[in-house]
Amino acid sequence: MQLEAIYIPSEIAEEFVTEFHKGITQRHNRATALIARLGQEYIIRNVWKIAREVIKECPDYQRNKFLRHKPFGKLQPVKTLSRLWEVIS
Repeated sequence: MQLEAIYIPSEIAEEFVTEFHKGITQRHNRATALIARLGQEYIIRNVWKIAREVIKECPDYQRNKFLRHKPFGKLQPVKTLSRLWEVIS
C-alpha cells in the first residue's frame, strides 16, 4: 500500500490551512486535531506554527473552545456592615 500526500508550498500554506480549518469537515477543532487531519493528506512545512496562528486568530474557535479549569464555585454573600465606616476603623 503506497500512501500519497500532496505537498503544499510555503507561499500558500497559511491560506490553505485557514481555509481547511474553516471547512465543514474540520468544525474549528484545536491544533492537534487540525494537524492530524492535515497530516493524512498533505505535507506542509512548519504546520504546527501555522496551525497555532490560524487557531489563535479564529473567532469561532476562541468563542467556542473548551474551558480548561474547574467550574467556579458558588458566590459567597457579601457581609453587611453594622455601622458606617466599620471596615476602616
